[in-house]
Amino acid sequence: MRTFLGIVVALCFLAAPATGADSPRTPRPPAQIVALARAVVDAANANDPSKLSGLYTDDAVVIDELAPYVWTGANAGAQWWTAVGQILAASKIAALHVTALSVSEYRAAGDVAYVIQPLQITETNADGKTRTELGTQTYTFRNVNGTWKISSATWTTKP
Repeated sequence: MRTFLGIVVALCFLAAPATGADSPRTPRPPAQIVALARAVVDAANANDPSKLSGLYTDDAVVIDELAPYVWTGANAGAQWWTAVGQILAASKIAALHVTALSVSEYRAAGDVAYVIQPLQITETNADGKTRTELGTQTYTFRNVNGTWKISSATWTTKP
């Protein structure tokens, strides 16, 4: 009986809303933040680093699993996707398609926000064989003079 009660208490604790200095989780980020995350997916699907220009803060940081692993500054997104494009070409990936899944977490506090965006990436090689990878793009955003921008982005496939 004590074990059952302990499990019930633990489940109630896990289901309780988060509290703290930041605002409670909300179901969906505002439209401007959604548009930024969508722009990253669209740039990836177009394999066009130029579509990432102007989306990042001056001190932005982008982290990914390929060398040099980190890109910084206002052009971090474009530099990152240029490196990804080079890896795709060297790996003979003929096509890449990124699908954004439902945002799994959104938090905001004033002029900063945090989003976890699950993604599904499907690669098609030159022989027509496909490989699918699931992962998450974790973002932070900052409102700069009334405009939301990406301040960090990190890709991971590990739980």
